[in-house]
Amino acid sequence: MAAGGIIMTNNTSSRSRQVNVSQMVKIAVLIAIMLILNYTPLGYLRIGPVEITFLQIPVVVGAIMLGPAAGALLGLVFGITSLAQAPVSPVFAPAFTTVPVLIAIVCIVPRVLVGWLSGLFFRAVRKTRLNGLIGYAMTGFLGSVLNTVLFISGVVVVLGKYIESTMAALDLLTGKTVAAFWAGIAAVNGIPEAIATAIIVAAVCKALSALDKHRIKM
Repeated sequence: MAAGGIIMTNNTSSRSRQVNVSQMVKIAVLIAIMLILNYTPLGYLRIGPVEITFLQIPVVVGAIMLGPAAGALLGLVFGITSLAQAPVSPVFAPAFTTVPVLIAIVCIVPRVLVGWLSGLFFRAVRKTRLNGLIGYAMTGFLGSVLNTVLFISGVVVVLGKYIESTMAALDLLTGKTVAAFWAGIAAVNGIPEAIATAIIVAAVCKALSALDKHRIKM
């Protein structure tokens, strides 16, 4: 009896280690994909005035497949890559030397929340009849909307006065048109981006789920 208990404990411990290693590998792969998307043109699709970004997709996929904590970690990486590009960004560069901490908050915090909240949302959806492909698509859509809304809200609330003064100095925008400018960006880019994210996330998560089930059967 004791020997059987030891064998069962060892098997459980071995399976636990395998699961942990598998999760670490998946997170590493998603981070690698995120870096490729961030530093190559693959991360963006330009259609006329619309620019769709795919950088939030690995974050949402990780949140769905691995849970809120993994989603938050991937969101942190997403935020750090965004911050790394801030010094050359036409929006952030003028204020980067003045308020780098605020820019870091705007770049990182919304993306961490995107991963965490997407994971929590999918946990709730998984308990309903919307689990599966529809649940994946809904979470992808929500994750993209959160990314747009939280990021732009952070820009307006935290950096609004700095960006407004910079744009005014360059005669690009006046104080009255800054809010309309960001609202336009959110509408023009955010809606197509959310639809594209929903479709891609649903397809990727469906494939990964089927692959995981196949491995379990083996």
